[in-house]
Amino acid sequence: MRSSHGARVHVIRTDEAIEEAALNVYERLDDARLSFTDCVSFAVMRALEIPVAFAFDRDFERLGVPARARDGALTSSRRERRAGDGGP
Repeated sequence: MRSSHGARVHVIRTDEAIEEAALNVYERLDDARLSFTDCVSFAVMRALEIPVAFAFDRDFERLGVPARARDGALTSSRRERRAGDGGP
């Protein structure tokens, strides 16, 4: 599939197994700041072995997933942790 800008877009459709995995994460964390949509995205990332999230907030970091902003930089809290532990 291509976007109106000509970029290639890969659409992932969820199924009952992904939604159940997302619900398990959602209930386990009980974090009001974390949406069910974030949990579904996390479950898809886990199932497809996607290691880094493209995000503008730190929600995925609550799930232990590095998040990169639009400019490709790691979000600030992740950068601070990496700097403190000798990471890249």
